[in-house]
Amino acid sequence: MPLDIPYKTHLDLLGKAFELAHERGVQGVKVPGGRALVATDLVRGYDMWSERELIDRTAAVHLQAVKRARILDLGHLVYARSDDLVARSPTMPPWAIYPLSPALCAKLIIDYAMYFVTMSSEPLLMALEDVGLAAEWVLPRDQETVQPNQMVLRAHKGTRTIELRWAEMQRRLLLELADLPIWAEGVAELMDRHDSGRHPWQSFSEEWKVWA
Repeated sequence: MPLDIPYKTHLDLLGKAFELAHERGVQGVKVPGGRALVATDLVRGYDMWSERELIDRTAAVHLQAVKRARILDLGHLVYARSDDLVARSPTMPPWAIYPLSPALCAKLIIDYAMYFVTMSSEPLLMALEDVGLAAEWVLPRDQETVQPNQMVLRAHKGTRTIELRWAEMQRRLLLELADLPIWAEGVAELMDRHDSGRHPWQSFSEEWKVWA
């Protein structure tokens, strides 16, 4: 559903994290909107450590990033990995068009580099409340595997309800690092349009500028 809101992401932080990971093997950063990002340059990592050491260091860096993002004990944490979806989903932008260096895009394509993003449910719900929507988290906390069409949350305004599915959250808020207030503003605009259906797919204006 086309929106009159320019798209904004934090993919610049992804680029900076990978620049540091190219030197350090693994790098974690906090991302606005209650998110923690961990980037791993596997080529550099395996030059520095064994596979077990790389896994352990990645886990330690992830914990530090989650703490810096202040989401360690906040709400329900969900995450997405860069090697999980893009090759099998027609709705995901291919790594080749991400605003990263050609060498890094190539590493992502062949899984020589990867990143994952962890997000808390609470900042997401608060962002929707900030734009005048009532929202509730419905994804079960004890569920380890989430299906693309599974519902994550519901947002309400009067008698109107919109449901967020995992595929949209995984793509926009995790792997694309969409700006959370902008995303929430888009949900609010969809809520006011009665032709958008119960599961609308946001299409922001000037999205091409992110990928050009």
